[in-house]
Amino acid sequence: MGNETQIRQTAKRILTTIKSGSYRPHEFTPWGFLERLNAYLTRQNICAAPFYKNLIQSPLPIAKADTPPKFNYLDVPSTTVSWPPASSLKIVLGSRGKSCSDVCMNLGTSEHTLLLPSNISAYSIRNKTQHPQIQNGYLYYRSIHATPPQNLSYLYTFRCSPEHFPSVNHRLNLQHFGVSCPNITYTTSPMAPYWDDATSSCVFQVNHEWFDCTASGTLNGSDVFSRFCPCRDALPNQISLCSN
Repeated sequence: MGNETQIRQTAKRILTTIKSGSYRPHEFTPWGFLERLNAYLTRQNICAAPFYKNLIQSPLPIAKADTPPKFNYLDVPSTTVSWPPASSLKIVLGSRGKSCSDVCMNLGTSEHTLLLPSNISAYSIRNKTQHPQIQNGYLYYRSIHATPPQNLSYLYTFRCSPEHFPSVNHRLNLQHFGVSCPNITYTTSPMAPYWDDATSSCVFQVNHEWFDCTASGTLNGSDVFSRFCPCRDALPNQISLCSN
């Protein structure tokens, strides 16, 4: 280490042999910033009601022994989510013990169940959310100039959308998507909302601060639960924007 000349020569040799190109994600470019800004300013509709508004009739009573009936206002959403848009929501029943992050990322496989209203087919949903190569307009231009590298294929997948958890955490919304809840319970587990096979119950989240995309594993040593997951797609290289 005392030979400064040798150190300099070694450093130069290392620098000349390293050939690595820099990569800046599209989201962090001026174009990516303006793309998000344009979407937020022109696409949000803060006056529109969520699609499930007309489904909500009244809150669910919680019956307790020796006490008057109380009402659980999780059935009445306290906030209306205007972004991401309600049309981007895909409710998925994951396989046992899987996190919603994994469930959404692998939505294209048969391992998980995409929940649909009775008048919509899974084929039409999946084909509308596959980032088609539109041969005209902005999306086609974007597909050429803002395509992520091949080794970043995860940028094309679905992702868990925590903003949509309040919509999933609702018995009438699940009923709209064909899920019947013979029994209903509430918990503060980060896995909720989920389906419990052992008791044939829909288990909903009591505290909205406990919503968690990454929670997985077992509950009390059992893996008989399957999470109800809010998934959405995204433009390649622009995670915060939906493909439509």
